[in-house]
Amino acid sequence: MLDERRIKAAVIDRLLSTGALNDAVLINEMVYANWSRRADLAVANGHLHAFEIKSDFDSLRRLEGQIAIYLERFDKLTVVVAPKYLSSVLEMTPSQVAVWCVLEEATGVRIKVVRAGKKGKVENRDVLIDYLLRDELYCFLSTHGVQVRRSDSRSQLVSLARAQSLTKLRAYVLHALKERYKESFSTFIALRKESTSPDDLIALRKTRSVEEAIPHNSAPVMHVDSKPQRVQLALSRLFPTGEIPTEIPTSISVRSRVPKRRKSMSSV
Repeated sequence: MLDERRIKAAVIDRLLSTGALNDAVLINEMVYANWSRRADLAVANGHLHAFEIKSDFDSLRRLEGQIAIYLERFDKLTVVVAPKYLSSVLEMTPSQVAVWCVLEEATGVRIKVVRAGKKGKVENRDVLIDYLLRDELYCFLSTHGVQVRRSDSRSQLVSLARAQSLTKLRAYVLHALKERYKESFSTFIALRKESTSPDDLIALRKTRSVEEAIPHNSAPVMHVDSKPQRVQLALSRLFPTGEIPTEIPTSISVRSRVPKRRKSMSSV
């Protein structure tokens, strides 16, 4: 039976073999929809492509609701399913949703494209803005000549961003996502061998800021101190002799985020 991690590894191998990840970043467990949803895999390039995986150990109970949200927020959606769910998923999903079936064979895991699906384009400004962190919003606006201050709240920046060119906003969102996740993706590529193993997925983990966990319509309740630190990668399992190639990074830079509650007005 196929679990989610093995299916993810097979999907990644297919994306790499077809060139779908050229000049792109792969995002594992991408949080979206104001922290309320999580895409199993996503690819950011000239478009935003989400992958929803239904393994032998999953159910289809929430799939219809997931599909509706995905189609609002991604340019393309591919549902990757174990064989037992194939017929049901084809019936439950509209024609623009791609459907892949994962087959376990003696030679390994194979992906069969059952429905190619269609690519659209997200043009809802609020959806696009929701992908951006506050600092990214500030950078987008200042780069395009909008007068903003570092002290401006997220809600103020959002209001200004809504008035900007949709084409420029969309292009910046894709650029910002690629920049945000490029280090974790580069680390993954450097560690990956000829094919992807489930254990390789840990390199794609990305801790997102506390700000993203706060609903956008709520007042900020935390302050984040961010200090870059170097973390050593555990490469001993890949290179037991200790001879690590020079082109492979032995550490990555991460930021330690420490939430601090602001004083309430009653305590001032």
